[in-house]
Amino acid sequence: MSTTDTASPLINTRWWPGARPHVTVAVFILAVWGASFGMHLVARLTPGDQHINIIVSTEAQAWVHVAFEFLVVAALCWFAVGATDLGLTRSTLRDKTNWGHSYGYGVITAFVGVIITANIVVAITGATATAVSRDDVGYLPQSIMAGPTEELAVAGMIILMERARWHIAAIYATIVALRVGYHLWYGLPVALAFSVWAAAFVWIFLRYRNVAALAAAHVTHNMIGYLLYLSR
Repeated sequence: MSTTDTASPLINTRWWPGARPHVTVAVFILAVWGASFGMHLVARLTPGDQHINIIVSTEAQAWVHVAFEFLVVAALCWFAVGATDLGLTRSTLRDKTNWGHSYGYGVITAFVGVIITANIVVAITGATATAVSRDDVGYLPQSIMAGPTEELAVAGMIILMERARWHIAAIYATIVALRVGYHLWYGLPVALAFSVWAAAFVWIFLRYRNVAALAAAHVTHNMIGYLLYLSR
């Protein structure tokens, strides 16, 4: 599939008239991913438990935190990309075949990419994923909101890179690098396992253009993991 989007302007010109496409991609990366990379870097350098408790201390704060993240990403995507190219249109949202493929492939690749690949990496390297304590504040809010926030950010990045005429290999490499970096708090060996999932989600979005279905697949994956965690 060609990555050239001739039907769309380089950027949502209503809000960003005359913007340079490559500058827009860079600004989008910094705005959407910069703060998260910073927080995860702090988590990796903090002795002891390395999870969201270094950011928030109560469940209410956790909900505010994840809601704010989502609203920032949604606003950036709306202004810079627009709802149509994200697949947030009535026709796409009502297309059962599209939803079936996007959501189904999304759930399958999430489990294959994260669980199976991570277990293979752990078996080979002997690494272990960063433990999350049973009373970890923010685990449920993160499980619910990470999907919509991450998938909007990734889809927005893909579209902006397409409009900037990036090579398809560069798009895959960039998204994989961002996904892996975002999950470094698991530890590098396990975070690398996210590369399979990241690449698969790029392919699914490029084929079906339905960010809502991928977000739903991501939430499904997270919530199943959350319920299994509670059952321990």
